[in-house]
Amino acid sequence: MAEILFEADALTGVKYHWDYDEQNGIAHVHQSQDVSPFLDYAAEMRALGISHDRIKEDNYLIHHAVIPPVVQQALRARGLQVGMPEHADAIAKIIETDYPYLLCSNHKMFR
Repeated sequence: MAEILFEADALTGVKYHWDYDEQNGIAHVHQSQDVSPFLDYAAEMRALGISHDRIKEDNYLIHHAVIPPVVQQALRARGLQVGMPEHADAIAKIIETDYPYLLCSNHKMFR
């Protein structure tokens, strides 16, 4: 059972791997990504801090989280699509509970 890298996206850093289990006759395709740049960015944003008063100001948008492509794929597997307004609440809850290091703010949208 040898894993083979068959594609790497230079823009996103996502790598696609192919693996074949000869005993079972099953092929597996999976992806991986170095998410450290995303984690570093999110930590930097959290360190800057945003006051609660600033968030309450009119027309102020908060950058809630950064979502790498491999996490977007995991969300798709749950039936959720980033960018679909009807999925935003569910995605925010999942990010806050399952992927807290992707948050760009210490303010929770959902409690």
